[in-house]
Amino acid sequence: MKKSKQITNNKEKIFFVIIFIIITTICYFFPYTHDDWAWGTTMGIERLESLFKNYNGRWAGNILVILLTRSRIFRAVAISATLTGIVYLINKLVKPKNKNINYLPLILLLLMPINVLAQAIAWTSGFANYVIPVLIVLLYIYLNRNIFNEKKIEISNKLSIPLLLLGFVNSLFVEHMTIYNVLLAIVVTVYVCKKEKKLSIQNLCYTIGSIIGTVLMFSNGAYHNIQNATDPYRTIGNTNIIETAFDTYFNELYKLLIHQNTIINIILCVCALIFAYKYIKKSYSKKTKMPKIAICATTIILLGYLCYIFYTKINGGTNIFIYDTYKKYLEGLMIIVYLISLLVISIIAIPNKEKKKRIVFEMISTIIIAGPLLIVTPIGPRCFFPTYVFLILICCEMLSMILENNNEVLKKALMTIIVFLTICSFSIYGYSFKIDMERTSYIEEHKNDKKIILPNITHTGYMHAPNPKSSVFKERFKLFYGIDKETEIEFIPYKEWVKEAS
Repeated sequence: MKKSKQITNNKEKIFFVIIFIIITTICYFFPYTHDDWAWGTTMGIERLESLFKNYNGRWAGNILVILLTRSRIFRAVAISATLTGIVYLINKLVKPKNKNINYLPLILLLLMPINVLAQAIAWTSGFANYVIPVLIVLLYIYLNRNIFNEKKIEISNKLSIPLLLLGFVNSLFVEHMTIYNVLLAIVVTVYVCKKEKKLSIQNLCYTIGSIIGTVLMFSNGAYHNIQNATDPYRTIGNTNIIETAFDTYFNELYKLLIHQNTIINIILCVCALIFAYKYIKKSYSKKTKMPKIAICATTIILLGYLCYIFYTKINGGTNIFIYDTYKKYLEGLMIIVYLISLLVISIIAIPNKEKKKRIVFEMISTIIIAGPLLIVTPIGPRCFFPTYVFLILICCEMLSMILENNNEVLKKALMTIIVFLTICSFSIYGYSFKIDMERTSYIEEHKNDKKIILPNITHTGYMHAPNPKSSVFKERFKLFYGIDKETEIEFIPYKEWVKEAS
């Protein structure tokens, strides 16, 4: 038995080492793009020297991106370690009997919507602010993993100061995660105190750190400017918050938060329908009418949404029944009903009490993280990486209860998917890396010319603005690559550039 467990542990370690190496290689291929060109130059240092005055309060994220834009290897290792850590912590939180479930977080990360991938992973500035806090939050949740069962929460006293620092740092990345982080810390501290009949010093330290970090973040003058509508980039719904939230939800948020996550939605719908079927079958002879009615109603809703997913994919997203003007309202309302249905089925039909509490907690967390985005503009796909990870967690929790037995066929299928997705990633980012290296080499040889013609990096959908278009970003690009200010730069398609260069 011990030998078998040791072999399993060794296989798990080898799996994570392989994941780390593969992701590191792919991440090394990422070009520096968009804001990276500013952070990686004297502009980044100037922002630091001014203590990010009137810029933003993302101290931890800003300092990290300054470091990451100065070393390609360090950036690749940092991104890979963070993503590997997220996969590892999801598996540790779920603890599936079926070890094949352990492959799912990696697969779903590789299958994340391209717009989220481009802005949160392949873009250094996006990664530094939107991904790191997710890892820290998962780590904090893992330390309190016994919160929903009868076991004691045992956190070493030695972790008190590290947790204080961790809570402080985690409040200095991105605003909506800062709000979630401090709320999570307070709720967990109060809940644990109530459960264990004593105050957890370790959780209190994390809470204090989170509060101090939150105060430091929002003391930055940028948020005062946003509040007064004097910030040139960001705004908040001052005049009519309800109207702003309404417009934001139906124009952007419902799509970015839920609707675009096709694979996740299919898994959640199927899992919820299985739980509903089992519940109805088990309680058929009982006289509890209301739960049965609720389950039947939510089952119809989930089947309807599942059909709608397949219908829109088959028809390329078009809808022949309604005008496009009303489509967003229909879909937005559908998402609200869909989320309520998932919540109802989770509360009523999931038999495992601990898993039920965890899933409800994860669903509520997803909504709380997205909540502040309703009243702040602009928002982008990168803002939804944290919610996407929580949706992965919910998927794994549900599947761990449905697929309890190991299956060699499933294992081979999942491994095949991982290999296929890895090859696709290598092919996309490897080709972009080739162009990036050729472009960099050409710049080194011609940086003092009066005019430089450079190739556009391809597969732009998988990266955030890798080719500068506006004069502002062209100037930052020149600064990053040491091109003379007076030099004119022009970008053309790669194939045309190859012909001209030859």
